[in-house]
Amino acid sequence: MNQRESTRLSADQAAQLYAQHAASLLRFLTGLTGSADDAQDCLQATFAILQEKGGASAAGTRRAWLFRVAHNEAMQLFRRRKLAGPMESAEELQHASAGHDSPVDRLLRQERLQQVRRELAQLPEELQVIVRLRIVEGLRFREIADQLQIPLGTALGRMQTALRKLSQQLGEDL
Repeated sequence: MNQRESTRLSADQAAQLYAQHAASLLRFLTGLTGSADDAQDCLQATFAILQEKGGASAAGTRRAWLFRVAHNEAMQLFRRRKLAGPMESAEELQHASAGHDSPVDRLLRQERLQQVRRELAQLPEELQVIVRLRIVEGLRFREIADQLQIPLGTALGRMQTALRKLSQQLGEDL
């Protein structure tokens, strides 16, 4: 048996892992990418990698391994798109609240949202991920820490750093 064959999982093993973890991975990826379609693409790529290389991971850590691969796939997607257009749900929030505003207020809000997106795209990826998971996905910091396999304090610190940097970039006090 060569190295490549020893890292492949059987179709049955991959199907079982898909049944166990696909729903939570899809929620994670949707929050991370801000798009159901992008999340599906990343999920598909994640399970393709699982079947090809998942045998190299320990069975007890496979869930964490899947989340790491999913995260990496989402980051590759962002790099391919040069981080353009994340956080579609922020637009939905904008449209929901725009009903009672004047056209000038809506225009100002839209410009501000675009500015925040541009500045968010300038942050390091590890900070962008925390902001998206917290604000878009609405996850608690404990859930974020678990999904990213980082200590809770690290997740909190990264969010604080991201907010401080955004505040500086936007010239505001948060």
